[in-house]
Amino acid sequence: DDNGDDWAVKALASGNSLVFQNDTSGSLATKMTLGTTGILTLTGALTLSNAEVISNATDDTVRVASEDSSTVLEVYSPNTSNGDATLALTTDAGADNGDHWTIKHTGSTNSLEFQNDTTGSAATKLTISKTGVVTGVGVGMTGFTSPLVQATATTITAAQCGSTFYNAGAVQMELPEASTVPGCKLTFVTLNASNFDINPDTADIIVLLTNATGDAIRNATIGNTLVLEAVSASQWVEISSVGTWTDIN
Repeated sequence: DDNGDDWAVKALASGNSLVFQNDTSGSLATKMTLGTTGILTLTGALTLSNAEVISNATDDTVRVASEDSSTVLEVYSPNTSNGDATLALTTDAGADNGDHWTIKHTGSTNSLEFQNDTTGSAATKLTISKTGVVTGVGVGMTGFTSPLVQATATTITAAQCGSTFYNAGAVQMELPEASTVPGCKLTFVTLNASNFDINPDTADIIVLLTNATGDAIRNATIGNTLVLEAVSASQWVEISSVGTWTDIN
């Protein structure tokens, strides 16, 4: 009696595909097509029993959605012998070298690798180890700037490694304990003609610039700079400097 009451399952003479049709709009229209090669084509979203949805809402977008508060798209390797999980991205129909990117979770090392076939076969361009170490094969990183932070009387955190600190008045900054931030580089710039003091942990020493553990250094000349790096569990060393930074203890 009503639109949507009729379903038809039809084998098409042209192409020999199997179509599933419904008259929800008043006349039979194809909702799903099964091709002779086993390709299943939908006209709407694929909705599973638990309400997860895969849809092709627009010509160039495939959307994965869920009624849950968060959605997880999982690429899973059931191989218990260090199997890999790989997501492959291809453009230009894969016609040329460089058209293929893969994002691979390598089972043997649990690292995340970004690979490209610019030379004809997949080669790793960037690796993130499971401990967070990033390794690349390129010539450098561009487009990034160091965080620029006004100095305050606080202890610098590990998350601030790589930052540049400047003073706007007299201030003393506390270095993080060297043992907790090996390889951490910090830059200091005096932008105010007031005492800019850098103080290490009581068990650490700023090598050559001070003569004892726990000694702080000072500069008060506009334009002077200092780069320090944590090189051991108890040592900071001067990588470069402009002007004189004086031991004040």
